[in-house]
Amino acid sequence: MLDMGCGPGNVTTEVLLPRLPADFGLLVGADISAEMVQYATETYTHSKLRFTQFDLVNDIGETAQLQPSVFDKIFSFFCLHFIQDHRYYLAIKAEFHS
Repeated sequence: MLDMGCGPGNVTTEVLLPRLPADFGLLVGADISAEMVQYATETYTHSKLRFTQFDLVNDIGETAQLQPSVFDKIFSFFCLHFIQDHRYYLAIKAEFHS
């Protein structure tokens, strides 16, 4: 599972994590802000929880760290409104949301 735009990790940890089945593999929270990722990493710990820095606009398809095919589900509660050109994103980055 992936939570794009996780910010400080509270929604990832307090909303998503408790709702996942016991046998899920890994929940990854990703955010563009290194400070948010650091805060989330230091604040929330769980054996199946990781946080990583990731720029949704610039890093898609450019990094082996977050390949869309690795995740069964991708959530985004608080970041899509920051993407300026949704038409470009949906047309060019289709591999991430199809």
